[in-house]
Amino acid sequence: MRINDVLEELEKLFRKWEVEPDYWILVAGYAYRLLGYDIKVRSGHFNILVPREKIPWTIKEGIEIHPPRGTLYRKDFKKFVQSTGFDFDINLATLLEFKKKRSDYVIYKLPNNRKIKVQKPVGALRELRKLLKLSTKEGLGSERLQKDIVFIENMIHILIKKGQVQDANKFKSLLQVYKKIQKKVADKRSSTESNVIQGIVASSGRGVGLVKVVNKPKDVGGVKKGSILITQMTSPTLTAFLPKISAIVTDWGGMLCHAAILAREMGVPCIVGTQNATKVLKDGDLVEVDADNGVVRKLER
Repeated sequence: MRINDVLEELEKLFRKWEVEPDYWILVAGYAYRLLGYDIKVRSGHFNILVPREKIPWTIKEGIEIHPPRGTLYRKDFKKFVQSTGFDFDINLATLLEFKKKRSDYVIYKLPNNRKIKVQKPVGALRELRKLLKLSTKEGLGSERLQKDIVFIENMIHILIKKGQVQDANKFKSLLQVYKKIQKKVADKRSSTESNVIQGIVASSGRGVGLVKVVNKPKDVGGVKKGSILITQMTSPTLTAFLPKISAIVTDWGGMLCHAAILAREMGVPCIVGTQNATKVLKDGDLVEVDADNGVVRKLER
């Protein structure tokens, strides 16, 4: 489907959920593409900013969400994905934060004459600063930090090319902050003890069990009830095994990665962004996952 046709379907879906166009903004990649900025996008994926108070279902936790499993909202979401080939994440803001974004977006007219809000690139500055503030003291995880740094550097190049030097300088200032935090994360990782692994708390709780390292799809066959799943990053292949496991630990990711969102939905303790869990741990190791404090410890058997 053409992007405008998909956006028409998205606007219909949000109206069905009683989230009117005044209370959601298309942000990130496709928003900037619509406004003529030649930026890379995650193909077939939208990010939508919505005030928390306007979400029609109960939100337990998180700053990036999907409709909860087992609800009519989830069925609507799946139907949208199947019919359009696009999915979307809902990024949450407070109503006050949302109202402060009046200068961060433009009104975009769809072919059916419905109007939606589309974020300008400078609007991303608020989201990026918020992510840094809400993250743990380890930042967003090395992988997420690097991803955001690449985005910021790309945006600086595009804005300069378009002659928007003032906006480019705002991104340059933020880039300096990100790189300082990236260095702190790297320094902390290098000093970690071999029997203690540190990461970012993505879903709180505690779990004790035997390690199962999953690096390839064929490895999932060894996941048993009570296993501690250790992986570089979760994939849809692992979803069916989540009810069996006691905890998830990943090398990559931050608070908004696939593993983090999935773990919060399922109520499974999860630590992400350890950088080295799959290297330090091996199948059969007995470990304690303290997902209240972001620590994985090897235990004596």
